[in-house]
Amino acid sequence: MRPNTRLLSLAAPMLAATLLVATTVTIAAPAQPDASPAGIESVRRGTAHDAVFAMSMAADGRGLAVGAAGTMLTTADHGQTWVEQKPVTGLGLLGVATAGARQIAVGQGGTVLVRSGGGDWRTVDSGSDQRLFAVAIDEAGVAIAVGAFGTILKSADGGGTWSAFKPDWAVMSEQGIEPHLYAVSLGTDGTVTVAGEGGFILRSAISGAAEWKVLHVGDLANQKGDASLFALSLTPGGRGYAGGQDGALLMTADGGASWQPIDSGTREILLGVVPVGDGVLVCTTYGLRRGTPDDAGKLRWQAVADDRIGGGWYAAMTPAGDGNSVLLAGHAGRIVRVSPAALR
Repeated sequence: MRPNTRLLSLAAPMLAATLLVATTVTIAAPAQPDASPAGIESVRRGTAHDAVFAMSMAADGRGLAVGAAGTMLTTADHGQTWVEQKPVTGLGLLGVATAGARQIAVGQGGTVLVRSGGGDWRTVDSGSDQRLFAVAIDEAGVAIAVGAFGTILKSADGGGTWSAFKPDWAVMSEQGIEPHLYAVSLGTDGTVTVAGEGGFILRSAISGAAEWKVLHVGDLANQKGDASLFALSLTPGGRGYAGGQDGALLMTADGGASWQPIDSGTREILLGVVPVGDGVLVCTTYGLRRGTPDDAGKLRWQAVADDRIGGGWYAAMTPAGDGNSVLLAGHAGRIVRVSPAALR
């Protein structure tokens, strides 16, 4: 197969620089938390060279954040405080997932780390050397990891062993282009949804062979059409969002079976999407915006925070697991907790 020479289209230049080169960074001890107005609190800061790329939280308050040079941070109180762990790898970790006692982290060079019950981390063979950008796991231990050049991997044993689960890109996309895949969600209905480059959204049943259906896509061959999608969030009730470049935002009301573009009110890159109430919270490269429906059901947008959250970029957003708050993470190893007071 002819090598794909497309550049890796990452969310922002500072992220690309960090992800394309495996750097070794000395992680500093977290600074003391500081407060910001309107229910926005910085609960963790590292050094200027630190970066957090992904977070995952469980309903019981346990969570994990990962980032540059193998950074690992854990919390047991819904993200109020964070404890730095000794790095298991010097490679960047780009995705993380938590389900019950199981945790999985993925990253550069096909790296996969797993652990259970707070025990030691194990490095397992993913069978791939491509960057893995995201991972999801369910309570049964089924996990899906996605990454560069159309990589999709599946594990049925909590991340212990992996096998290819990707589509036949030769027939699934124009000219057989293998899009970079940045986000993945496992549904309670036994489906897996993946989003990525060129506005690609596709879905398959988790069990059995990979039988993917393309739900949304732009013109990849000519680099036209929809922007790349970096964030994906689906609720058990069926509502969900996908966000990405140029303020691209799509919505589903049927569990991801169909998607419609909606106005995000911005051209900034969207790196996180979290349904909040009957609306949505989006994390842009440098700020936080909330969309709430008007009487006609159209989203009205307002800025929740901009320079109040540190003046730098944020690459990850997730519910804190307490049913109320949201966590952001990004530059300088910073983690910010957004309480309901900021969302009124």
